[in-house]
Amino acid sequence: MHHTSRGWQNILHLTGTLYSVMTIGGAVLIGSQNYAIGITMMIVGALATRLTSEIDYRKWTQLFKEQK
Repeated sequence: MHHTSRGWQNILHLTGTLYSVMTIGGAVLIGSQNYAIGITMMIVGALATRLTSEIDYRKWTQLFKEQK
């Protein structure tokens, strides 16, 4: 699957939004005593962060290739 740097940037926006929603949602659920779901959302949010750094790496790698 071939992506342009712009495509990777768009994916980054999605994962960043997902992370924010999961973190805020998780905090709200934990606050209302829904611990299991809240903690699960926090973990998924943390995984989204890991994914974000990988996508960012690929975006920059692709960008350098496009600059040549």
